[in-house]
Amino acid sequence: MSPSPSSRTPPTILVVDDEPQIQALVCKALAQLNYTVLSSRHAVQAIQLCTHRQGPIHLLITDILMPSMHGRELASQVRALIPDIRVLYMTGFDDGHLLNRVAPGEELAMLRKPFKMDELLKTVQQILAPSIGGTRAGES
Repeated sequence: MSPSPSSRTPPTILVVDDEPQIQALVCKALAQLNYTVLSSRHAVQAIQLCTHRQGPIHLLITDILMPSMHGRELASQVRALIPDIRVLYMTGFDDGHLLNRVAPGEELAMLRKPFKMDELLKTVQQILAPSIGGTRAGES
């Protein structure tokens, strides 16, 4: 896929995963499609990025199980700072219990590790489409 020839600023995505290899692969795939990518290996650092970021952050991609802070808690704190941010959870575990704790009206997007990069990119495009008027990075 080639980057979209759009004059709009590409969507910004924050990737939070404590596994450096997964974080690097996800960030590289997103950057190749012209997304602006921010990354953090720690939830506290991710919250600081959100607090001090001058521009918008459209999507948080976070691992569910991380040391120091669960991905759901991270998403909750980030949403307190950026109410309209969308969230995509990644997990290598069977987190079926997560579905039982979804608040009414809350959308839940989740990718199970290991996943293929095209699956990640398709999911990201679907999540971002409503928030950026249907213009998606990577579309030709």
